[in-house]
Amino acid sequence: MATVNSVSPSSGTSAGGTAITISGSGFGTNAADVSVLIDGNECSIDTITDSEIVCTSPAAPDVSVRNIQGSKIVVSVNDNIASNENAKFRYIERWSERSTWGCGNYPQDGWLVHIPKGMTLLVDDPSIEDDTFGSIVVEGALIIDGSMDITLNTNNIMVQHGSLEIGTEENPITNHEVTINLAGGPREKGLPLFGSKVIANNGGDIRIHGAARQTTWTTLSQTFAANENVLHLTDAVDWQPEEQIVVTSTAYGHSQTEVFTILAVDANQKDITVASNAAYDHFSGAHTDGAINIDLRAEVGLLSRNVKITANDEYTFQQKHGARLQSNGLSSPNAVFEVKNVEFVNVGQAFKRNGASIKLENYHAQSQTVFSGNSIHNTYSRGLQLENVDDLTI
Repeated sequence: MATVNSVSPSSGTSAGGTAITISGSGFGTNAADVSVLIDGNECSIDTITDSEIVCTSPAAPDVSVRNIQGSKIVVSVNDNIASNENAKFRYIERWSERSTWGCGNYPQDGWLVHIPKGMTLLVDDPSIEDDTFGSIVVEGALIIDGSMDITLNTNNIMVQHGSLEIGTEENPITNHEVTINLAGGPREKGLPLFGSKVIANNGGDIRIHGAARQTTWTTLSQTFAANENVLHLTDAVDWQPEEQIVVTSTAYGHSQTEVFTILAVDANQKDITVASNAAYDHFSGAHTDGAINIDLRAEVGLLSRNVKITANDEYTFQQKHGARLQSNGLSSPNAVFEVKNVEFVNVGQAFKRNGASIKLENYHAQSQTVFSGNSIHNTYSRGLQLENVDDLTI
């Protein structure tokens, strides 16, 4: 029986014409015996061997009937359907193509951008950082795939039973930087139930995956004294120049916690030179009380990530009104919330009951819910708030 193992590329333009390579076995060598359908439309076969088919994708069906998770590819050999549970092809529109916007103007500063149900929109235009959009409403899918640096400025992003995808578990953002910069003040009209300056998800899927780091949290191997600028760490790290780190206070209060910018990392990956001298002593040692050994070493954490959710306007600093991420799974067993290796900075909103930096609600055991490897700093409210959530991996 014929079997499909992989499809490459996994996406292409909705206009059709993408050369798709289908790898597997048992296809035979006679194109007349084989058919390839995407959403019931023929993918015209260009070449065929027993283990590989190359075909040209047809035009996408109407956006109203598309599946944003991808269209199933059906390969039949002598009328027998090949085994191909994971063979899918996703039709995408590109932000950079004028046809995406009905051959009209590209979205401009202050505009509301609507991604309708069935549409998958790939952000592939770095010049969008020159504009700040009023809101982006996602009923289809909004994708940033990590093929270039992207800064997206907007007041809000509303995912309404759609999908926000910034990297995936299989293909995280690795070699580029992505920044979502939210804008607006506390008195501006916000989204119902969610408020303002927020990435809001109501019953859709959130997937945000930055680059995984070797070590994000360690301790000092020796005391880092005031007026010094070299830290000696317990564990090897993959930290880089210009990234930011935090060294915790070892005084009675947290006021002596300090943030530094890395200048250089020694070849041993344990000695870090920072751009400024320490203002305080950060102790490394232990205290023994009988049989009890108390570890008193200052901790050192990596703040920087290559995917960042932030806010930088005057309302952020003057009124303590930062960015937020709020996601409601609506108790759906299929809900997806995956946020890994992301930096949240200048987040949270002071003086508000619903002002937590990240708020999750109504996610349960069957859902796919992960929040890990992230940093949350420079906050104006609680870091993470959970309501009616269980089986969450943090």
